[in-house]
Amino acid sequence: MSSCKVKSLLSQPYRLRKNILIRLNRIQGKVYDWLISRVEKLVGSVWAATVGQRIVKAVPGRKGKLILLCRYRFVGGDKEESDIVYPHLFYLLNDSLKDRGDLELFYWDSGRKLIGNQAEFFESVLHKQPDVVIFYCYSSSLHTAPTLSQIKKIRNKTSTKFIAIWEDTVRDGFMDNVILPTIPFFDLHVINENPMFVMNCEKLPLDQRNKILVLYNAFSSKQFRPVEEKSIDIAFSGRVGSYRSYRNEYLLYLMECNIVGYLGVFESNLFITMEDYYRILGKSKIGLNFSFSVGNNHQLKGRVFETLFSGAMLLESENPQTASLFEEGKEYVSFGSKEDMVDKIRYYLKNDAERMQIAENGRRKVNECYNLQIYWDKVFEKVGL
Repeated sequence: MSSCKVKSLLSQPYRLRKNILIRLNRIQGKVYDWLISRVEKLVGSVWAATVGQRIVKAVPGRKGKLILLCRYRFVGGDKEESDIVYPHLFYLLNDSLKDRGDLELFYWDSGRKLIGNQAEFFESVLHKQPDVVIFYCYSSSLHTAPTLSQIKKIRNKTSTKFIAIWEDTVRDGFMDNVILPTIPFFDLHVINENPMFVMNCEKLPLDQRNKILVLYNAFSSKQFRPVEEKSIDIAFSGRVGSYRSYRNEYLLYLMECNIVGYLGVFESNLFITMEDYYRILGKSKIGLNFSFSVGNNHQLKGRVFETLFSGAMLLESENPQTASLFEEGKEYVSFGSKEDMVDKIRYYLKNDAERMQIAENGRRKVNECYNLQIYWDKVFEKVGL
């Protein structure tokens, strides 16, 4: 902290009090997490070395596949369920997996004990012998989630396949800080929103490279209701805080240029349901998207698929991620500046036939090439199931 900032705080006692309390709360939280995590790991290790050694493997002969899905239930620790706030997660992680076998859920942020979660997970897997365990956005920092050492012990005792599905992989250091440390513990790592991640894999040995499958954000067409009569010129809904603040410049320019449409912007929580947003997209001629993410890196946003499935023409910032899956000018349109964005909006609003053809091409592409069946076919084939 700079000396100028310290002087400023000292001259504002209530602001100083607020900063001190915030820091004390963070310290208390870290101490609590560290203590509970250590106790949880100790209990799990003792259980695995004693009771866990006596568990007999399940008798073979199960008719269908048994899938254990480990994931979070709530958004950011709040009471909002992720399947409601982000309905595509329900279709990707729950609904579509039920077609692949018997699905069981292990939420690490709901229905858990204070202590004993490692042992519970270990016992469940050894008793039931699932064909595959899928972790969605695994984090070893969560004491309610199985540790990497526990996963290793289970893998040595069973033929169960362990798959990790990752999101937000465009941040700097993701390969070095997340993928590389966990590669030995999972049979497969699935990258969902970063097609260019494949370029980061080139430096890996072949055996590690084969453990990484670069895919896409998979959505279900059942979520979307495109209509033929489009009554909204352009639609955008998204956050504008933090690293996304650059979007404000583009959105303000739209208003300055008298571009009429639906612009839903917010700092944190959604103020309309995703179901309502999808209904708006279904009535829209153009869906707007911005691809920049953390670290000024481009990301394949879920908004790309939401727009295309909704039957709107996708207009988004130039980036290599979307261009690796779709043909620019044929299945979507990109822009290089706010002026270019407005020019293309005006052009395609005047040229209905051209806009509608691009929208139809994009919708056909996601339905035929990037649907949920193809997604899971590739995942399960990669691990031999």
